[in-house]
Amino acid sequence: MPSYVVQCSYMPGDTFGVSAALALTPDLKLILIVDSKLADNKHADIMGFYRETGQADQIVQIDISTTKGQAKDVWRDFFQNELHGTVPRQIAWDPVRIAGETREQVKESVLSRLYFDLGNRAWPHPVTWVTERVAAAFNSDADDALRKVAAQWKQAEATGSLKDELDAYIRSKGLEIVKPEKIVVLWSRQSGKRGGAHIELDSSYSGIKQLANLLCVNAKIILAGDDKLVGDDQKKLGEIANGLPNTVSVAEMWKDELWRPIKDKGLNRLGQVMFFKRLQEKVHGRLVHVGMRSGNLEALALSGMKTFFLEPESCPTGDRMLVFGENGIPYQRIQIKKSPGLTARWGEEFVNRPDQKFPASKATLEEAVGIQITGQLQKKPGVYEVPTLPGVTKLYTQKEMKALRAANGGGNGDWDIAKDAARKTVKGLPFTVPDIDSDADNPPPIKNYKLPAFDDDGHIYMRGFGMDDLHKIAVMIVRSLST
Repeated sequence: MPSYVVQCSYMPGDTFGVSAALALTPDLKLILIVDSKLADNKHADIMGFYRETGQADQIVQIDISTTKGQAKDVWRDFFQNELHGTVPRQIAWDPVRIAGETREQVKESVLSRLYFDLGNRAWPHPVTWVTERVAAAFNSDADDALRKVAAQWKQAEATGSLKDELDAYIRSKGLEIVKPEKIVVLWSRQSGKRGGAHIELDSSYSGIKQLANLLCVNAKIILAGDDKLVGDDQKKLGEIANGLPNTVSVAEMWKDELWRPIKDKGLNRLGQVMFFKRLQEKVHGRLVHVGMRSGNLEALALSGMKTFFLEPESCPTGDRMLVFGENGIPYQRIQIKKSPGLTARWGEEFVNRPDQKFPASKATLEEAVGIQITGQLQKKPGVYEVPTLPGVTKLYTQKEMKALRAANGGGNGDWDIAKDAARKTVKGLPFTVPDIDSDADNPPPIKNYKLPAFDDDGHIYMRGFGMDDLHKIAVMIVRSLST
């Protein structure tokens, strides 16, 4: 009798962990609840990956796209019922019959199928269960688990039939290794801005630039992942790479014409893992991945590459991922004090304020941020409080405010002054970071390096990492590459 785990089509980040669990548990099957009515539906991407890995036959799909029900309602009730051991009402599963029924009837029908028909009078596992299942397999025999996942993800092809294509792409990006090298891959995650989950975990281009600027002297820097939103002409990661030495962008490689020979072989997502594994071989393992927490980073760690995921201290949802690092999977959390981007910081506040309605689009998000900033602009006797970021303000005396108004042409109003203050670059603070080949406990100073826009209290005016967070991340990366 097979066991089941449940995933929804708006949960693409869980796909890599599920795939690993399927590879490590032969009798496990996946129930995928599909709802194309949702703006963040990723059914095509999820199934595309399972087809790449050859696991499509281990999946049972329940498609409620033509019904009045919603996958998010089903998931919420399934999770609560499974948690408390509640038995659903038994309603026969009939996709044709339920197409015209209420959302509640659709939900009950799906829950009943999960419990009675597929679960054999028991609840399947929620998708969060796969984290512990995969960790347990690595704890039992890490080498065997790594081999099984690698085989399922066809990694042998990286040194076989795809080797020439991968090496050609490496050369086309100027990444041919000609001397002993250390590589830091900095990942950009922008899916929250596109309406996906966990907007508080979106990356900051300024934060990526800060890290690249610090580390490019001592390591090859590769910028990867999401670039600017569709429709934007300026590609930020390419711009950052062009402005720094020893830095290369492979952002959104799946859209690159040079990537097509690999993509045409039906190995797009798997091919990207192979690309980094190939680079890891060329530098004899001295490669590390760093980025805000995402399922994509899990795939890299499950392929045996050192990986750090960043997460603000106020965001507890990554706690379940700690079991990876505790059981032989090279996936380690670095907790930071603040999310590095403006929208991510707003999202972080949203996570801690569940009464706030989540924005449905980039436009409403920007509007909400603007409303927050406007609400924080207050006048006090003799003092003006000007926001620099949501939740971060700086106090100005009347004299200072007068000077700001004069600098802005006079009479532009508090809102323009606030925007100007938020964008203004002020003299930074001296910063030290250890050289990769030095003793990390006694880092020598990097001369002439200034952190941008910190006030006397350590608040940052610009988008990016705070000084403590930046130093913490840099030291962790350096120590990892030194061992």
